[in-house]
Amino acid sequence: MKTSVIAVRDMLSVLSVQGVEKRIGQVPGVKSVTVNFAAGNATVRYDETRLDVADIKSAVRQSGDALADESRPRQVNQQMPANQRAAEPVPQAEVASVSKPDTILRPVVAKAGGLDDPSVKDAGEVARALGADLENGLTSQEASRRLAQDGSNELRSAPRRPAWRRFLSHFHDPLVYLLLAAVAVALVAWVIEGGNGWPVDAIVIAIVVLLNAVLGYVQEAKAQDAVAALARMTAVTSAVLRDGQVLRVPSAELVRGDLLVLGEGDAVGADARLVQATSLRVQEASLTGESEAVLKDATTLPEPAPLGDRLDMVFKGTAVAQGTGRAVVTATGMDTEMGSIAEMLEATAEEPTPLEKEIGRIGRMLGIAVVI
Repeated sequence: MKTSVIAVRDMLSVLSVQGVEKRIGQVPGVKSVTVNFAAGNATVRYDETRLDVADIKSAVRQSGDALADESRPRQVNQQMPANQRAAEPVPQAEVASVSKPDTILRPVVAKAGGLDDPSVKDAGEVARALGADLENGLTSQEASRRLAQDGSNELRSAPRRPAWRRFLSHFHDPLVYLLLAAVAVALVAWVIEGGNGWPVDAIVIAIVVLLNAVLGYVQEAKAQDAVAALARMTAVTSAVLRDGQVLRVPSAELVRGDLLVLGEGDAVGADARLVQATSLRVQEASLTGESEAVLKDATTLPEPAPLGDRLDMVFKGTAVAQGTGRAVVTATGMDTEMGSIAEMLEATAEEPTPLEKEIGRIGRMLGIAVVI
């Protein structure tokens, strides 16, 4: 028995998942079919002695064409004489709606430092373009040179705010504004009363505000240090082939052209083009939202595809759920698909949370009540 993954998006535009599984299951030699609706593909288990994957794909295409023909509107032709029906063209809008149901899913071009889309290029061609050695991997010297040239394989993080700004941020709160206003009122009252003794009320309130800021700053600093320490303890590593040996290196040191050695439980450290895959399934929920692990294949895609359909690629931030494989790194750091998401998040303006908005509203109401 052999297992292959085929695209069935056209059929899914007309049939249900069960209908597609039934249609493909009727092909002689097919033993089982599992359709992934989100990815638009089907995992087919079949007898390779009776047919090959090309036969299954041909049957799927023929079935899709037949379904498309059945679903095309025929009202115009039914009102015309039989000798004129063949000459009446189907409106372009109707053709597009039936024969191209996935046109809204535009392929996303992968970033690969000069490779337009590694998923549609032969693995050997990708390796040659990146100067990769599929037998021995990069040399340590070449890897160090590329790391110095391209930079660390890390996502860009927002610069840490200076300590003084973090301290002053604890005064940026409506309730603190109210307390500071109370300090000012207490000082004015003390002056009006002759300024005798110490302005105890104002001093006490000011000390409370200052202690609140100091405690908040200390807690924030400790939390940041704890997170940084945890990140260092859980630093992700990747198995790569270098100098003919399989080594485990920090994922931050991966470079384009490195040959990843993937195994069950490994975190994928960079975007890479598969050169070998054996029952390889990858969990891509962090990128595509697909809850089930995706079966990967080193076979070159015939045309550009959306992110979730690039079955010959693995991506940074995903994890190997099953199987083994090898892949040549095509993009690192902010050039990865995960980096693209990080860039979009950076461009998004930070808004206060609903709780912060509610606290601000209550603070304003209290301020107005005190003034009145």
